[in-house]
Amino acid sequence: KTSKTNKTSDTNTADAMKKTKYDSIFKKAAKKYGVSESLLKAVAKAESNFNPNDVSSAGAIGVMQLMPSTAKELGVTIRMMQNRILWVVQS
Repeated sequence: KTSKTNKTSDTNTADAMKKTKYDSIFKKAAKKYGVSESLLKAVAKAESNFNPNDVSSAGAIGVMQLMPSTAKELGVTIRMMQNRILWVVQS
């Protein structure tokens, strides 16, 4: 019996590691919170597919799908720019 590789999963992981327009934000957040940029990208890919306007039925918003209360605890604020939801990591 041969095993099959889940190409969808492999592709999603690879896609998450590509350059995005949010790389500078991921870099800043990774440094601030002591996590890897690749982890943040993987979360963003899985949660919203990098869609800044994504809103879940539970109320999580933005690329990282943060709940407003969680964002507040982490010192992350929301900005609306050109009809896009942006989370801003405070220095």
